Amino acid sequence: MKFPDVTIVTSCYCFHNEFKTRTVVEIHDSIDIILRLPVYLVIYTDSTFYHIIQTKRREFGFEEQTKVINMPFETLWATQYLSQVVSNRQKYHPTKDERNCPSTHCIQCNKFDFVLQVMDENPFETSNFGWLDGFVGKNGKFRIYQGDDYIDKFVNTLNNVSDNYRIMILNVNDKEFKKEIHKKEYYKKYRYVVCGGFFTCGKEKGIPILNRLKELFVQTTNLGYGHGDEMLYLEVLDEFYDTIDRAYGDYHFILNNFIEPTYNLTYIYKNIINNYIRFDYIKECNKCSETVLEANKSKIIQSD
Repeated sequence: MKFPDVTIVTSCYCFHNEFKTRTVVEIHDSIDIILRLPVYLVIYTDSTFYHIIQTKRREFGFEEQTKVINMPFETLWATQYLSQVVSNRQKYHPTKDERNCPSTHCIQCNKFDFVLQVMDENPFETSNFGWLDGFVGKNGKFRIYQGDDYIDKFVNTLNNVSDNYRIMILNVNDKEFKKEIHKKEYYKKYRYVVCGGFFTCGKEKGIPILNRLKELFVQTTNLGYGHGDEMLYLEVLDEFYDTIDRAYGDYHFILNNFIEPTYNLTYIYKNIINNYIRFDYIKECNKCSETVLEANKSKIIQSD
């Protein structure tokens, strides 16, 4: 079997004993989807799951294409800011969600550092790298894909990515929120920006973006705000416009639309194209529209 020239990075940690996050049983079910993927895979975890993950990848026949890294949560780069995150949330946390505790917030924002570490070591000598959230599976289904052939679709997707940073655009937000004076309002509610659970990139294009996302995490934390990783992309989408390949769609269609937008076009039209027009973001609007039209040039788009 020829594996895609991409190393996928993910993580697996459990905080259910402290917060109402996923239980160990739920995590077992969710991570199983990823462990079945025939890809080069690096997984950061701790002693709770280390041997379980190794055993499962061996059973699936992918032991040589897998590296499991036993890295306790408290040693991760982002956890140096954990106490600040806790303090921030005691003062201002309008988006409070019991599923997103301070620890999971740090894990979500540590994904940039995880990928950078793997890029530096490159254990499988691949040209490209990607991140896939560890908990995209549920009850044997790939929650970011509509269809049953998720393994073939995932492999085919990886075979068609470039060295640009590719991520799915989920919504459009006012660029005024990039300014520090508007950050409190920005974090007053959860602003859907991108689908941060899956992205790919090469080293040259990816390293500057990943380092910038880490920098934005620190800045946002020091300002007293923060909720996951996705809202950090607001600045990055402009700053690295030419080296970001944009997919378009909703969370449940990430894999369907990652290479070209062929599903859920009504969502793209109503939530992305219309909002680009509303904010007068013409460059982005044209790019999205052209991408949709090119992907569907030989089809009839079922939309008024």
